[in-house]
This record gives sequence, structure tokens and C-alpha cells, in this order.
Amino acid sequence: MCSSDSKLLQDRVTDSLKGKLVDDNKAVKGVRRTLQPLQKTAGDKENLVGAGRSPMPPNKEKLPVLSDVKPSKKLKPAEPRRVTIEDLTTNAQPSAEYWEALAERRRVALEKALEENQRLSERVAVLEEENAQANSLLQESRQIVEALTEMLQEKEDFDDESEVDPNSSF
Repeated sequence: MCSSDSKLLQDRVTDSLKGKLVDDNKAVKGVRRTLQPLQKTAGDKENLVGAGRSPMPPNKEKLPVLSDVKPSKKLKPAEPRRVTIEDLTTNAQPSAEYWEALAERRRVALEKALEENQRLSERVAVLEEENAQANSLLQESRQIVEALTEMLQEKEDFDDESEVDPNSSF
């Protein structure tokens, strides 16, 4: 191919692409355009656009280097093998790690429940003691009310007697 043939081919391709773009614009005339053609930086992840976005100055402070790191003397127990998806989805019996993990979860849940039960039983004991004190105060107040009603009744009886015999005292 000569250069003139390649030039003609290139012109045909660009003409067909331009025609296609014109057809696309006619077809999507009523459709909203995305932000990407409007703002070229909207698709750029490094240069974000929008309110409140400002470039951060680089932190020039040096981080302290810890050079006196002492290895721990305690040996950590070997991590047990994690339960895998295959362990959960196969028809074979669950692995020992599954049962250990399940037992550990149950132990933690039971421990939390035990602590909550102890806390609640202590609270119940305190509330029962308060209830007993309130009942004793209620009993004392009832006795006081009875005594006061008796005193008022006696006073009313005495006043009634004095009103009935006003002539007898003369």
C-alpha cells in the first residue's frame, strides 16, 4: 500500500466515526449527559473535584523510630488452623478446629451470661432489701395514721359531748 491509500483509508475511518457520533448525538438528545464529558477531572481519582476538596500539604514531620524493641519472652501458642469454607460446605464431618471454635464461642457467650446473671442477682438482692425497708416504713406510717385517726376521733367525740350538754354545766 502506498501512502495515498493509507491516507484514504484513514479518511474513511474518521468520516465513518464522525457519522456515528452524529447519529449517537441524535439518538440520545433527551438523555442527560454524565459529568465525565463535562468535567474531565471527575473521572480522575487523583484529582478529585467538589466542595471541600483541597490539596493536603505533605507532612514534613519525621516519625520517631523505635530502636529499642525487645522481643517478648513469652512464646505465643501456635495459631490453630482457621475454619475454611470447605470445612463448612463438605458432607464430611466437621473438623476439630470447627468444634474448638464453636466451643470457644459458646464458652465466651456462657461467661458473659454468667456475669450478667451475677450482676442481676446482686441487683435483685439490693432491690429486695429496699423493698423490705419500704414495707417497714409503710407499716410504721399506717400505725401513725391509725393513731392520728384515733386521736381525731376522740377529739370529735369530746367536742360532740361538750356541745350536747351546754345547759348541764350551768
